[in-house]
Amino acid sequence: LDANAHQVQATLGHINLNLGRYAEAIDDFQRALKQRPSYLAAKLGLAEAYDLNRQSGEAEQTYHEAIALSPAYWIGYNELGYFYFIHGRYAEAIEQWKRVVQLLPGREIGHTNLGNAYLNQGHLEAAVTSYRQSLSMAETLAGYVGLGTAFYYQGNYDGAVEAFKKGLQLSPN
Repeated sequence: LDANAHQVQATLGHINLNLGRYAEAIDDFQRALKQRPSYLAAKLGLAEAYDLNRQSGEAEQTYHEAIALSPAYWIGYNELGYFYFIHGRYAEAIEQWKRVVQLLPGREIGHTNLGNAYLNQGHLEAAVTSYRQSLSMAETLAGYVGLGTAFYYQGNYDGAVEAFKKGLQLSPN
């Protein structure tokens, strides 16, 4: 009914993002944000599009802008943590995911992500602790895979097998 509505522009941005049309996605998200500068979904989409378009400086700044729009909401910190993680900036990812844990104390996602960052840093005990905290909140495939991987690298092969088996029970495929 309104092809120029900010929600429509943001949706087009997500479609173009998923189709690998990153420059077009950037344009779509910018149009949405021109109409509604505080539209968090468009801001986060724009940051991802920048990153995928190899504009990591713009992406990082846009993630920070998204957090500034809604500093009490966990998603911006989680997405910035993921950005840092995929760029090998594990210490910075950990800072963001610790904030996710503070904002979502009863949810597993922050602990699982922390475990992943600790694992990639080689801090295996911290990874095991984070994965166990995650699994105490919700049994997830990601939690068991992470725990099993950390155990494997510690040389705890029995623990690794047990964790992987539990993961397979959740997701046999």
